[in-house]
Amino acid sequence: WSSDVCSSDLSLVLVPRFSASLFWRVVAEHHVTQVNVMAAVSTILARRPRSEFVPGHGLRVVNGSGFTQETYDIFTQEFHVPKIIEGLGMTEIPGAFSIPFDAPYRLNCMGQLGKHPDHARPWTEARIVDDDGRDVAEEETGELLIRIPTIMGGYWRDEAQTAASFTDGWFITGDLVRCDADGYYYHQGRKKDLIRRRGENISAAEIERVLCEHPGVAEAAALAVPADIGEEEILAVCVTKAAHAKDAPALRAWCLDKLAAFKAPRYITFIDALPHTPTLKIAKHALKKDLPALRANAIDTIDTTQ
Repeated sequence: WSSDVCSSDLSLVLVPRFSASLFWRVVAEHHVTQVNVMAAVSTILARRPRSEFVPGHGLRVVNGSGFTQETYDIFTQEFHVPKIIEGLGMTEIPGAFSIPFDAPYRLNCMGQLGKHPDHARPWTEARIVDDDGRDVAEEETGELLIRIPTIMGGYWRDEAQTAASFTDGWFITGDLVRCDADGYYYHQGRKKDLIRRRGENISAAEIERVLCEHPGVAEAAALAVPADIGEEEILAVCVTKAAHAKDAPALRAWCLDKLAAFKAPRYITFIDALPHTPTLKIAKHALKKDLPALRANAIDTIDTTQ
């Protein structure tokens, strides 16, 4: 904040619901300079007809999460938005992480630990732990635990859930993250959204990010399905972009090139559209209700006869 800006100089534009076709018109007509978006919103806008785009808009900053290299390039190069800021926020731990405004962009980065304006005062403390509660090494993935003065007092009228959300004074986020040598944290998925395959815990979000980086994939969801012998196999449910072939072996090869072999989906199925929640997240609970049909229609990309 600068000394010549007061609250009367600022305004907030609220719309009844998100409309991809009207987004750029609303931005231009109301002189919007900053906007917050979900991952699905950035993807939808990146793939909408360019006839809806309004050149000369004043949008300078997009705050959000879940950008891919494709959506980042489109927003910065085609939509001419000069600043993309990604991050992670939870109502339970406000202000726990921050992205330095002038720092270089880092894809899927949560930022660094937040600091009080008075750096002498304590603020965010973080641990990344394995399933046994032991701290993991740098660049290794584990579950994020947080301590911060602004932490919630508890869940409303739910003492059991409140108690289950803490361990020795640390808040259990349920998020899988890693931290690099520069102190930047990267979200790897939700701990409960894991697939257990060949003795390994696999983040569905990691598989989905790789699938959505494929030039022919519009959206994807990775689900666990029962394996023939023990544990689980990976089923990828994909929506392809217009004019792109539904090529399951090619998608598996794409994943094998970018992931460890045990993370590449065995089964791949294609549908016209994925279900979404009101906040535009993929509604995996709805997909799981149709899991038998999705599995039956999927292509098995591994020839078990060889």
